[in-house]
Amino acid sequence: MTALPAGQSLAPLLIDLIRTRGRRANWPRGARFRLVSQRLSPALAGAAEVVLIWWQDPYLVQRFYFVAVLAAIPIVGFVAAKFMHCQYDVASRDQNNVPYVRIRTSGKVFKLEINAVLVPIAAILLLGAVYLF
Repeated sequence: MTALPAGQSLAPLLIDLIRTRGRRANWPRGARFRLVSQRLSPALAGAAEVVLIWWQDPYLVQRFYFVAVLAAIPIVGFVAAKFMHCQYDVASRDQNNVPYVRIRTSGKVFKLEINAVLVPIAAILLLGAVYLF
């Protein structure tokens, strides 16, 4: 259970602030500030989730389910945004962002956005952790 909140918080932070969007000089400074704020907030939440998982006290079961709910929030948010993206004419990735995942089957190549691969995997891992707990 530690890997899920750690990955949910660190991966976007590293991708957006080091590799791509956070360094774009052509973006207004206010937009870059909002990006940094929007990435630091879940990173801090993920750090709190990891601390809650490893905290030693008699409320292990309650903390585990609390962390599971917190870890589900970004997954549910992503799925909700995918359903609403047509309404707002937005894309979940841009040209200079993380490349597509290419999957070859039967001679065809499918290009999938990395989040379309990672979010279902995260959901399955989260559900599996809750089931096994």
